[in-house]
Amino acid sequence: MSCNGKVYVILDSSSMQFSVGCMVDFDKLCEPNQAMWDRVLRLVVAAILIVAFMQWWIAYPWNYALLALAVIAIFTAVCGHCFIYDLFGFSTAKKKAAAAK
Repeated sequence: MSCNGKVYVILDSSSMQFSVGCMVDFDKLCEPNQAMWDRVLRLVVAAILIVAFMQWWIAYPWNYALLALAVIAIFTAVCGHCFIYDLFGFSTAKKKAAAAK
């Protein structure tokens, strides 16, 4: 994600340390970037991962990794926003300008 040119620097006078941060536009941050087919696919994959989590033949640490991936997939499917898509500037959602025409 980029800072869109809104970078700030803070000096903490008590500890004399600098902090560098970025102003984030939260409305744009959580803008949906997934199409409906992408969201449904994530829910299907999450269901498969949950079933795999409940199987006895998957070793102990790996079954919880599958559960964590399932929770992330469900969260991103419900929100409609994938932060990894944001990182690479990718989107499967239709553009608003194209939808208005």
